[in-house]
Amino acid sequence: MKALKIKNYSHALVGTYPFHDNLKKELVPLLEESVDTLSETTNVKATHTVWNWLPDNTKVKNLKKFILSEIKEYYKPGCINEDVRNLDVVNFWGNLYEKNDYARSHHHIPFLYSFAYILKSKWYHPSFIFTDSGKKIPSKEGTYIIFPSYMWHHVPKNRFKEYRMTLSGNVSEVSES
Repeated sequence: MKALKIKNYSHALVGTYPFHDNLKKELVPLLEESVDTLSETTNVKATHTVWNWLPDNTKVKNLKKFILSEIKEYYKPGCINEDVRNLDVVNFWGNLYEKNDYARSHHHIPFLYSFAYILKSKWYHPSFIFTDSGKKIPSKEGTYIIFPSYMWHHVPKNRFKEYRMTLSGNVSEVSES
């Protein structure tokens, strides 16, 4: 994992998930079956799954735990006031970008952190771009991008016939039950 300064004091975490091959092998067929219709109500102009996709899948649970551990290691939420926050991935979905699909510039407020994960992609597919700074994260399989949810980001139009698959999610503080 490395922290990239995106703008002013904002940093995004970018790294490679160590269990990508197993995750891809299991989730690509499931995502191909699970995509919903194109939704006009979101900033992502691509087909996607439901907002709480595969909550009981072991590989998805492991990816979520990994993302949360990276957030806690780097951002150390709650350390200023010594009140350690109980964070969780509160929604998680898959996206399938076919030819001419894209994501408009958007943020994920009111969540604390958000992430994108490149599940299936070609090296030439569009990058994930932080809109305010223009910083690009290449579309390389197995790459995760974690960032504070207030950061504006987008994905340019996919000009290729091969589709690109991503996983996305939001992280918030949850009350302990």
